[in-house]
Amino acid sequence: MVTAPFSARDRIKGRDWPTEAETMVGLFRLDSLQACVVNALEAQTQGDLVEAGVWRGGASIMMRAILKAFGDGHRRVWLADSFQGLPHPDPLRYPSDCGDRHHQMSEYLGVTVEQVKSNFRRYELLDDQVSFLPGWFRDSLPDAPIQQIAVLRLDCDMYESTTQVLENLYRKVSDGGFVVVDDYGGLSNCRKAVDDFREAHRIAEPLFRIDWTGVFWQKGRFGISPPPGTINPQALEENEPEGEFNEELYLTLYRDVAEAVAQGIYASGKDHFDRYGKAEGRRSY
Repeated sequence: MVTAPFSARDRIKGRDWPTEAETMVGLFRLDSLQACVVNALEAQTQGDLVEAGVWRGGASIMMRAILKAFGDGHRRVWLADSFQGLPHPDPLRYPSDCGDRHHQMSEYLGVTVEQVKSNFRRYELLDDQVSFLPGWFRDSLPDAPIQQIAVLRLDCDMYESTTQVLENLYRKVSDGGFVVVDDYGGLSNCRKAVDDFREAHRIAEPLFRIDWTGVFWQKGRFGISPPPGTINPQALEENEPEGEFNEELYLTLYRDVAEAVAQGIYASGKDHFDRYGKAEGRRSY
């Protein structure tokens, strides 16, 4: 993986892949997630907190910390993940994942259960209110012992993974509960999975934008304004599109991408940027 000097601006936006941090979500999406959890707790929305696609566990650690701060001793935080990276794409069943290369990044994206537990211990938050659901979503979620969900956070990257989570868990989201999607703006296959599911199930609740990639909706709430605190106006201002993509500059800056384009792995530098470059913190402007 190509590394780059630390950029606080990119870290705030969640546009980089950090080498040491427990999360790559970025401050704007963490703030919004915190607000969703707090809103659910204050409204006494029934159910647990679930994250599907946890990486090093940072967002789940924060959700457990919020429960502790509120003195909530009965809700659980569920962490669903393969803990070995992402699956190979299945283009016959999920054509939108054709060419997806996340499975080739398992050395970075695949974080073991023990590593995640160790991160929880660092904050003294690993206890019986934290539950793990290891395995591919198609195997672990159909019979997952989750009864109700107050906040469901998806960080699944792929069409298949996003669809599996929604098909198996959305019906368990309580009325007033939140569904948060990390990759909606950044990955087209994730976005299509969400759009297809919402259309198929006639989900009409408005989709609110958090920043350049994150979105959420609140089940059963049809107001045109987001709940208090879930949207930071600065996040939307800071994450406006950076301008027209410069294909020549991108391929000049990133020779590995130029070689991959020459080999036919990507259709263009823009193709790589849309799929992976944004998440990797690569620049095109």
